[in-house]
Amino acid sequence: MASLFQTVRDELSSQLAISTQFLPKETDISSGKISKGENYKGLPYMVLDYPRYFSKENIFLMRTMFWWGNEFSAMLILKGQPHEELKTALRSFLSQEIAQDFYLCVGDSPWEYDFGTDNYCKVSAIDEDELNAILAKSFLKLAQKAPLDSYKTLPSFIVRFWISIFDNLPV
Repeated sequence: MASLFQTVRDELSSQLAISTQFLPKETDISSGKISKGENYKGLPYMVLDYPRYFSKENIFLMRTMFWWGNEFSAMLILKGQPHEELKTALRSFLSQEIAQDFYLCVGDSPWEYDFGTDNYCKVSAIDEDELNAILAKSFLKLAQKAPLDSYKTLPSFIVRFWISIFDNLPV
């Protein structure tokens, strides 16, 4: 799995070479961090954080996750200044047809990952009042998931997730 995540990182890195205008200047695009854990809701997992920027108040994070027995997922997690700076552009993106199959986090924490209805809602099912409430939270998490048997196409899935968002944000 680590080699698959390294391939994801390499392919995303190629994309980042041409689309960095929305990244905070502090964002690490030179390396990615792959970590694994033994117990997310009783099951092992692995994550790739790339690109990533963490500070006490600010987060700009692209997280790729493998959750044993469940799915692969791609997540964009924003908090603090990155969230504030992209909020208007993301509102515009979320109104586009391409965003309707994405999921928005409706939960209280950016560090929960399961796609249960208490944590995520499909963009197409969110009304204007719900969207306002989600965008008013201290963080924003946008995600997509892919079945485990799609591992051969995971790198292109992650790159498409990135491109779908950042090539469709108003400049």
